[in-house]
Amino acid sequence: MLHSRALMYFDEVARRGSIRRASDHLNIAASAVDRQILQLEQYIGAPLFERTTKGLILTAAGEILVETVRRTKRELSKAKSHIDDLQGLRRGEVSIVTVEGALAFIGKALAAFHRNYPAISHRVQVAPAATVADLVLANQFDVGLTFNPPNTHALRLEKTVLYKLGVAVIPGHPLTQVDVTIDECSKYPLIIPDGSLSLRAGIDAFWQRGIGTVPLAAFETSSFTLAKQLAYLGCGAALVTAIDVFDEVESGGLIFLPFVEEKAPLSNLSLIAASGRSLSIPSSLFIKHLSEVMMNQNEPSV
Repeated sequence: MLHSRALMYFDEVARRGSIRRASDHLNIAASAVDRQILQLEQYIGAPLFERTTKGLILTAAGEILVETVRRTKRELSKAKSHIDDLQGLRRGEVSIVTVEGALAFIGKALAAFHRNYPAISHRVQVAPAATVADLVLANQFDVGLTFNPPNTHALRLEKTVLYKLGVAVIPGHPLTQVDVTIDECSKYPLIIPDGSLSLRAGIDAFWQRGIGTVPLAAFETSSFTLAKQLAYLGCGAALVTAIDVFDEVESGGLIFLPFVEEKAPLSNLSLIAASGRSLSIPSSLFIKHLSEVMMNQNEPSV
């Protein structure tokens, strides 16, 4: 069988043009180098060198083999470099653009990823859902996390999770004592995302189907942060999805109650990258990590 020692000796002899010079460089006895070359020629079934008075010259078979050996060495070196990246031994950067509603979610994912790969740095920007895909396609960011991305072949959906619409309220709110429906919600002040957020269109359509009008807002805002704060202060019920209030529900400050109606809108949170673009090892590794986190934190959505 071919093995690394014979190939290493063969490559060195090809470089030096002499078994003696190769043995001196390798600090190996010339007889041992010569024996490996002879065994290799026997395995190949053809002479690898032409012996001349000026030294050893590669035959046609030798030229083919030496190119294969050197190409393999280059590929092994490249593979080692990639493995080093995977082990976090080299620095790299992951650039991420995300919607505000996924900040708490992605923050936890970044913290866990950083613990495993402390040498990798991160650049994170918050943008409206409609802008996230454009920034990824413009090659300004490697990874995007957005709601309801456009359906285009230019984008690759790495992972998609569906979340049901519901309300976030403080403990003790009257809605915690009943099934949450449009009719029940309409009895209380509502905190509603404005038209700049993708969730609003689904909410309006849901209300139209249910009671024939759009919801009446006590507060209308483009900020989920403000919506959650207002709900926490007891100003009303915030129309959100489960992912928008992960931290607040976990801490016990808010309770998330999904609508019981079967046709309640779903919010589609997607991890995206540009189709056909080669990503760095750190970015590919982060996509894999975030995909697993998204899968593990999925909520029932049917």
